[in-house]
Amino acid sequence: MYSLLTSLTLSLTLSLTQNIKRANEFVQKGISKIEEKDFESALKCLDTAISIQPKLIPALIQRGCVHFNRGFPIQAIQDFKLVVTFSLTHSLTHSLTHSLTHSLTHSLTHSLMCIRY
Repeated sequence: MYSLLTSLTLSLTLSLTQNIKRANEFVQKGISKIEEKDFESALKCLDTAISIQPKLIPALIQRGCVHFNRGFPIQAIQDFKLVVTFSLTHSLTHSLTHSLTHSLTHSLTHSLMCIRY
């Protein structure tokens, strides 16, 4: 059972890592297309990256810029709002996790000291 669980965990981790790598490759292709002023191709690359990793902030930022440069400010604003939302969510999750870990560690340490004495 443990071996199967470990194997599944490793498989999922590898799959997620490959997806992130693939999505980032599409972001880089999109950036290259932006530099060439080929906004249509850039948009396709960035859309693909976002379909692979919906919360990939660099892809959302670049896509927002493409929308803006193509004259679609509403779509640009939607992408930038997602960037802010995902950034705040990530920051809050990180802060809460750190805070909870610190509190639990402190409580456990204090409890163990009380048991010793």
